[in-house]
Amino acid sequence: MKKIYLRTLISTLLGAILGIFCIIGVNKRLPVNPIPNAAIFLTAAWYNRLIMGIMVGLAGEFHYLNEKYHIVESILRGIVIGAIISVSFSFLHQEVTWTYFLAGICYGLVIDLVSSLLVKKIGRE
Repeated sequence: MKKIYLRTLISTLLGAILGIFCIIGVNKRLPVNPIPNAAIFLTAAWYNRLIMGIMVGLAGEFHYLNEKYHIVESILRGIVIGAIISVSFSFLHQEVTWTYFLAGICYGLVIDLVSSLLVKKIGRE
């Protein structure tokens, strides 16, 4: 299987899994009387993380550092993609949610780093 397909599959699965943790965190911050469309809001939070996983997977072929700095490259790429994807959900509704934005940066970093290391390890075998 080509590396880009494998990386995108791994990243998408990681995005979906981390999206579940995101739903749990967002659900705890909802008011006692949840908004009428809380299910749609939580689904959008999960979908945002899924899109993040897809984007991180597709960006795997984008290299701007030497091969020996592949870990630093994946950390930086994950941070940038996590920040870009999280901006839409964090800042473009009525209440600014910095925790969601910062979690998106961390999730982007984790998704890119784990998928890069797994693809590199599988590619050697």
